[in-house]
Formats: sequence, C-alpha cells, structure tokens
Amino acid sequence: MSRGAIDALQSVAREMGRSDAPSQDEGENLLRDAPRFELATIPGEINMGLWRFLGERVVRSGIRSGLQQTVGNALKEELRQYDAALSQWSQQLMNKIEVLMNSYTDAYRVQLHRIAGSSKDRVDTPQLERDLALLRSWDVSEHPHAMRKVG
Repeated sequence: MSRGAIDALQSVAREMGRSDAPSQDEGENLLRDAPRFELATIPGEINMGLWRFLGERVVRSGIRSGLQQTVGNALKEELRQYDAALSQWSQQLMNKIEVLMNSYTDAYRVQLHRIAGSSKDRVDTPQLERDLALLRSWDVSEHPHAMRKVG
C-alpha cells in the first residue's frame, strides 16, 4: 500500500517540478518494526518406541497426540498474542503512512492552489518547509494521542 502511494506522490512531484518527493526507503522504514512470530515452547521428546511396528498411521497419530499435549495450549496462546501484536502494529503503520502521505500532499496542494490562483492567504514558505521537515521526522509512537481523528 505505501509503495503505491509513494509512487503516486513521486509522479505528482515530478509533474510539478518538485524535488521533495518521498523515497521508497521512507515507506520501507515503516515496515521495519513488524512483529515476528516466535514459538517459545519447544516440544519435548515423543517416544514412539514399539508403536513404530504398528505402522505409519499409528505413529502419525501418536506424534499428533504427543504434540497436542506438549505444545497445543502454548501454541494457541502464542498465536493469540501474535494476533494482538500484529493488529496493534498494523493500526500504527496505517497512522504513520497517513502522516507521511499528508506531509507531502499538503505541500503539493498549497502549490497547486497558488498556481491556480485560488489561494487566499500568502504562504510563509520558510515556515512551511520547517513544518514539513518536522512532519518528516515525526515519530507517531512518541506521540500516540496526536493521531486521533477530529470530527
């Protein structure tokens, strides 16, 4: 998703003759903190002993049963925790992508309004550039309440 949005913004920036287009690295950096799934419990030894002589089907059934006993509940809990972490991370990712995209689109929009002659206010370009630099370095995780939508 961020790759397509960044491609679109790069295209708009080229058409407008702007040099402040986002890079693919900016989008890829957002993905670096993705949670990883790790199973903390290692299954214990499953001794099938003489059951091997009763055939592959019996051995498979025994292994399945042994794994369910040793890892089953732990695996379910690990998956539940990973699901929660992934959900939280994906929401934060969407917020970060929105901030990144808005930091560029707002500046482009101002320039387009100015070109079209529809801007009522004079734009303080140095202040706008400082604001854009601040937004580019903004870390949403440090300001979680700043991302609430109004309205």
